[in-house]
Amino acid sequence: MVALAATAPMASAAPGSVSPSAAEQKRNIDESLKVIISSNPGATRVDSNTVELANGVVVNMAFDEQKAAARKAGNTAKTLAGPGCSYGYLCIWDDPGYRLSFYYCGFVNIGSQYGWSDRLREIENNQTSGTWSYFYNWTGSAWSFVFSDKAYDYTGYISSGSSLSAARTTDAITVC
Repeated sequence: MVALAATAPMASAAPGSVSPSAAEQKRNIDESLKVIISSNPGATRVDSNTVELANGVVVNMAFDEQKAAARKAGNTAKTLAGPGCSYGYLCIWDDPGYRLSFYYCGFVNIGSQYGWSDRLREIENNQTSGTWSYFYNWTGSAWSFVFSDKAYDYTGYISSGSSLSAARTTDAITVC
């Protein structure tokens, strides 16, 4: 089972772009939760920002203002980009500053279940020291290994020209 705290919008923006307004954030979160409910039979809405899946996974959504502000300013350093990832979690961000946070070990299809296909732009692996997570791309017929990440690690922003650019194709993660 995978416990998940998430921040996942339907739309995304390029680094340096204007952050979504509060109304847009609310709409993005609402639409994302509707997609998650419709693609996960048995999922129920707990409150305006939370969905509980049938297997016990909890998806909490919010917009990371500090991450978005740092990206807008062109600074993706961890110390300026926001509070980071809580100890024991694997966290990933997309371009505008939405986050998915995983706690329990397991395989998670972030593409079809959460609408995060090819949206990964930053990773903080703050799981127990030495814990590995594995990232995969869906090729259309099979899962293709992309890379692995050992805790503790922080990638910073993964640009299309970086050595980790393949990570931007991530569609699934094996946490732990």
